[in-house]
Amino acid sequence: MSLTNSMKTGIAHLPLHSGKAPSWLFQRMKRLAREIIIAIVSEYGPQEIPKRLSDPFWFQALGCVLGFDWHSSGVTTTTCGALKEGIKGLEKELGLFIAGAFGYHLKEESLFRTGFLPPLKNARILYVGNSSLEGAVRLLLNEELLSKSVSIARTAQVLELSQNPEFENIFIRVMHF
Repeated sequence: MSLTNSMKTGIAHLPLHSGKAPSWLFQRMKRLAREIIIAIVSEYGPQEIPKRLSDPFWFQALGCVLGFDWHSSGVTTTTCGALKEGIKGLEKELGLFIAGAFGYHLKEESLFRTGFLPPLKNARILYVGNSSLEGAVRLLLNEELLSKSVSIARTAQVLELSQNPEFENIFIRVMHF
């Protein structure tokens, strides 16, 4: 049986929620996210985390396991925030750093209101801008790192999902929100 025949399809009406996750819930989500990440890293290594988080079904399920409503419009932001806050202080030990410019285009008040950042008195936020560009510059100035990067790039393989008809069918099917 192919994957196409075994999947049920339909349309779900998902409400757009305003506000933020209650503090008590977000605190629990952070603690549980921390333990889940620790368990996965200890069993499979840090390289497993991006694989799992990039799977939309696994990510949505993680948000539910952490305690956020499956149909809530804030599940992505809240789950990412819980993961980032949950592993704070363990990054080096886990070999895993969660970063990104998601909040770069949001106003400070939105970052606090949505629960992406915890409420802080006299908070000062520093946007670092295009840190990937800064990283590229540093890489180019360090011959050892550049050599290692070239070596890694030579072993990388491109997987053209757009050329796979089965992927296109699945992608189109799951695009219906």
